[in-house]
Amino acid sequence: MTNEIIFTGRMKISYSILSQNAEKWIIAFYGYGQQAEVFAPLAEKLKGKYNLLVIDLPLDLQEAAIEKKAFIAFLDELTTLHQINKISGLSYSMGSRFNLVMAEYRPDLIEKLILVAPDGIRMRLWNRFSTSTILGNRIFRHLVVSKNAYANCIRFLYRLKLMPKSMYAFSKWHMRDPECRNKVYNAWMNMKKMIPDLGTLRKNQASYSFDIIAFFGVSDSIINHACRKKLARHIPSAKIVTLNKGHNLLDEELFDTIAELL
Repeated sequence: MTNEIIFTGRMKISYSILSQNAEKWIIAFYGYGQQAEVFAPLAEKLKGKYNLLVIDLPLDLQEAAIEKKAFIAFLDELTTLHQINKISGLSYSMGSRFNLVMAEYRPDLIEKLILVAPDGIRMRLWNRFSTSTILGNRIFRHLVVSKNAYANCIRFLYRLKLMPKSMYAFSKWHMRDPECRNKVYNAWMNMKKMIPDLGTLRKNQASYSFDIIAFFGVSDSIINHACRKKLARHIPSAKIVTLNKGHNLLDEELFDTIAELL
């Protein structure tokens, strides 16, 4: 496995190549709390058929939020460096923001777009408030640096039944200590401008005729039914598959399905 870093202006993004020496390429993007190795089982299944390159989520705070055009400049460097002409884009959760923006700006590269519990389809009010307003960011930062503020806040919401049990457990785990809270803060701030334009994406799919396949968990409270409905409404040609699972969809069974789709 190779691990490299490309600097584009003030932006730093690293990536790994899990398999190579094939003609076709998959560029994959994982979700928060994961690493590139989450795709290793898929790389093994596709060895000799696809090279699998994984772009990392930026968890160190950048000088400024990553701009869409800066990410595309990075992508252009990457495809030139590795002589990549066509891509099957694969992503999970927050990594789907990169995947969707890739298809928004470089549809000519896309052979297939596979989205798993995709973040970026529907942005929650709290996410926008906390990353894009001065007041929201101050509150968000306080919840990150304070020892108990976040835990007390979500416990209060959970007791009032304003937060589902699965989301409570998910939030509690990912914000469990100062290091984890800082990584969440950094990821949200770095990625706040990586919000795809679904209208442009719909036009690109029609013009370039690539498939969009999206997997959702029926009981997923993080990427929920409203996200699924919005994707179906804005891109009606997308194939939507619902699985009898929650948010954690990346497993051996799904990798078998993805290998068959490719």
